[in-house]
Amino acid sequence: EKYIMGNIVEEIFLIEKVNSQNLEKTQKSLSKIIELCNTKKLKYKSISISNSERNIFENLNEFINQLDLNDNITIDITTMSRNII
Repeated sequence: EKYIMGNIVEEIFLIEKVNSQNLEKTQKSLSKIIELCNTKKLKYKSISISNSERNIFENLNEFINQLDLNDNITIDITTMSRNII
């Protein structure tokens, strides 16, 4: 939220682990972010991945290939699991 308030943000991409060991905490955090996006009228897209290493690689690769390389992109990894980073 602090980053969004202090910067120009057009769209947020949420990486959601479907089989997260902390599913309840993850869902709570995602709900907060979605609420913030709705309040600030920001576009958001959720990217669902499972715990499978192959699935993580394939989904993130597909997502990254869709990005415009000329865009300014910031990734917040503070709460990401190591296998996603």
